[in-house]
Amino acid sequence: MGTPILHKENQHIELEIDALSNDGNGIAREKNSSYVYFVPGALPGERVRVTVLQKKKTYGIADVEEILSPHPQRVEPKCRWYSLCGGCQLQHFSYNAQLEAKKDFVRDAFRRIAHMNIEDILSPCVPSPRQWGYRNKASFPVQGTKDGIETGFYRRRSHDLVPIDFCPLLEPALNEIYVYMREALPALGILPYNEKNHSGMLRHLVFRYGSFSKEAAICFVCRRRLSKKDNKNIRELWEKFQGENINVAGVLVNHNPHRGNAILGRHSTILSGRSWLREYLDSLEIRYEATAFLQVNSYQAKQLYQYGVHSLRSSSADHLLELYAGVGSMTLFFAPAAAQITAVEEWSSAVEAMKENAKINRFSNIKVCGGRAEEIISSLKGPFEAVILDPPRSGCAPEVISKILELSPAKILYVACNPATLARDISRLCGEGRYTLKSLQPFDMFPQTAHVECVALIEREKV
Repeated sequence: MGTPILHKENQHIELEIDALSNDGNGIAREKNSSYVYFVPGALPGERVRVTVLQKKKTYGIADVEEILSPHPQRVEPKCRWYSLCGGCQLQHFSYNAQLEAKKDFVRDAFRRIAHMNIEDILSPCVPSPRQWGYRNKASFPVQGTKDGIETGFYRRRSHDLVPIDFCPLLEPALNEIYVYMREALPALGILPYNEKNHSGMLRHLVFRYGSFSKEAAICFVCRRRLSKKDNKNIRELWEKFQGENINVAGVLVNHNPHRGNAILGRHSTILSGRSWLREYLDSLEIRYEATAFLQVNSYQAKQLYQYGVHSLRSSSADHLLELYAGVGSMTLFFAPAAAQITAVEEWSSAVEAMKENAKINRFSNIKVCGGRAEEIISSLKGPFEAVILDPPRSGCAPEVISKILELSPAKILYVACNPATLARDISRLCGEGRYTLKSLQPFDMFPQTAHVECVALIEREKV
């Protein structure tokens, strides 16, 4: 046990930063105690003067007042809202240092959660082809203010809005669309959503963009269906924007009637144009509905998929199973070298897009199954030479892991955006000694943030 905690909230103290947490905060320990502080904006090795904001039983949160001894890789953030907005965590770290930190995040997750030493198989983090201006998707919450209506991003650890007029992570075209819509929003007359009493209409503005196709889509996320007048006003707004240099392929309204933090609902209505966009990765054309999942960094996604194909090395005789397949963007990369791919996806618009993508790219060896991975996999018998996984941040359900072990593929390729759940699932897959983790490759899909994507290859031990 440590000594009693002397410091209190609002007190000014000095701390030595030991490390970075996996969400990008500096970690410090109170002197002569095991008590931990999380310090946003601080870097390992720095000495900082802070204000204690919160004191919990085992940890506290502190705000930097002054950097007394800066890290040699500390840089000036590019965004003027960086200290307020919760979207980025590492803009104050040089890019090379960010890559090293993300490799450390993966190593630490496997040490803590899987109790595995992965030093011999963990590769350096692959840098993104773009460090700025890479995001092809943006979701802006909308809130009412005393002056009317405003949009921006949430402040860190809250739902308080930080009004912004530019984000350096977005594709330049998305910034142009956002500026136009932000200025035009008050004139539309659509009431902003109030999450406290579940009233009002407009919850979010969601913008999508094809980095290689140069097509954009605008999505209004509303609590319920809009009136004819509101729909007419949005269509007129879109028609005016058509005179700009950006190709807006379609405008739609997504209906989300539920309380909670989920941005999108399951049903959308097209107001103008079409609901889907094109993206081009290598020689492949990928079509996706504006609410469906697609990697937010098209430049890095191409490299990740190419690596996955090379890593798996499937043959023309192999039958592959892909779970959480989305619109089939990764599926298309594996299709040329496989006998057949059974691709499973739950989101209905993504299922239809995957079927269309297989057709327009002339692949007849992709079998699309619509439904939850937990339910579809229970009825599959195989054999499958390999299983490909790209689940949400929560990872795979235990029954999915159990069924994969029952199918006993020779290889498992796991793509993950959360090192913690990746480590958990791999410890389950390798726990019985039948499988071994052969390689672990981090990719920087999200520069300037603490998020990191990983590709893990697991192989069955030869009997």
